[in-house]
Amino acid sequence: MVAPPTAAAARRAAGRTPGMAGMARIDGPRRPGVIARLAYWHSRRTLGRVVTPVKIHAHHPRLLRGVGAMHMAQEAARSVPAALKSLACIRAAMRIGCPF
Repeated sequence: MVAPPTAAAARRAAGRTPGMAGMARIDGPRRPGVIARLAYWHSRRTLGRVVTPVKIHAHHPRLLRGVGAMHMAQEAARSVPAALKSLACIRAAMRIGCPF
């Protein structure tokens, strides 16, 4: 007797359906504010393009400021050498399949 598929198995199978993207696509705001434009500029400068998380965070300016403050605090922390932080960031991105 075969057990019915679990909800998690159904979600995994749905992601493999031909013609379907693995995740929903969300565009950035139509008229980004000053903080969002600053974040877009910083993303283009550091990564060469405006990445999706920045576009999504730009929908909510307070969230964008909070995420920006968190990233600035992480970059400013001196308890771990900068080279080790970069290595850990790259390793974490590889493990979760992050494209950048």
